[in-house]
Amino acid sequence: MRRCYVAGPFRDKNPQQMAAHVLTAQAAAVALAQIGVAPYCPHSNLGHAYGLIDEAVAMSINESFLRDCDALLLLPGWGNSEGARQELALAKQRGLPVFRSPHEVAAWHQR
Repeated sequence: MRRCYVAGPFRDKNPQQMAAHVLTAQAAAVALAQIGVAPYCPHSNLGHAYGLIDEAVAMSINESFLRDCDALLLLPGWGNSEGARQELALAKQRGLPVFRSPHEVAAWHQR
């Protein structure tokens, strides 16, 4: 099964906006699963541990999953996220296809 990493904003000064980022990422992960692509959603994996583990450790864990993925999905607002920008750089370094919507991932997956 192909695997796709979900990258987008997480942190925000406004707790409601932070929760909205998590919901957006989770919705994208569900959309990927519905088309038969295994998602990795760091927002769901370690998002609730924010402040409990070192941010560098969390990023390292997430990057280890990205190294096992076949593609990267960028969520709206990704450019405002330092983490998502780092994830995009790693995906490009690895030559992974980068998508901006689950629809684009579906077209790639069906090839």
